[in-house]
Amino acid sequence: MTEARDDAVKNGVLFASASRTGSGAVYDPHVRGVVGAQDLTPQKARILLTLSLARTHDEDRIQHWFTTLGTERFVAPRR
Repeated sequence: MTEARDDAVKNGVLFASASRTGSGAVYDPHVRGVVGAQDLTPQKARILLTLSLARTHDEDRIQHWFTTLGTERFVAPRR
């Protein structure tokens, strides 16, 4: 799988890595061509990646968007 991914990245493909377990975040694995989806579900990560690629192909900028938009923002009210 790594060889296929590396070939795809060489051809300009960008991947978003997300968790399907329902808990836990996927952070930037520091692998070129793979963006950590933070707390986003795979479905939301796909939408954000699609929208990001419509705007830019700068991987660092896209990772920044995932870092800022993909983090959990819900704060439970205090009782």
